[in-house]
Amino acid sequence: MEKMNVKGCYIIDFENVNDNNKAFLTIIQTHKHIPFEVKRIFLLSDIKEIKRGNHAHKKLHQIIISVQGSFLLKLDDGENKQEIFLDSPSKGVFVSNLVWKELTNFSEDCKILVLASDYYDEGDYIRNYDDFLKIVKRY
Repeated sequence: MEKMNVKGCYIIDFENVNDNNKAFLTIIQTHKHIPFEVKRIFLLSDIKEIKRGNHAHKKLHQIIISVQGSFLLKLDDGENKQEIFLDSPSKGVFVSNLVWKELTNFSEDCKILVLASDYYDEGDYIRNYDDFLKIVKRY
């Protein structure tokens, strides 16, 4: 686990195993790599947009992984900002609640796996950056 400048966020190095040169396995385990019960999983692929995300969550935590290709993940906690280039399934980023995220610079073959701590709830989203800044100042 490698801490980041953005509050509550960190980089996770997953276990990697070379299966006798037959395959490269990346192993992701709950309670070892994932500090929450995974309640939702989604995959972004065939990305046509210039950027994705542009929101924060009030309570939800996520782990974001590039399973193929690459992209740039921009994180902002209202005081600190950090960018990380993800281009390998062997690394993930834990994104805490109350962190604004933006995903950009997608390679053509980019596929992104997201593990979420809760089910979809539109009420958990903060979609306006100014509102986000007001909310994080209260904490």
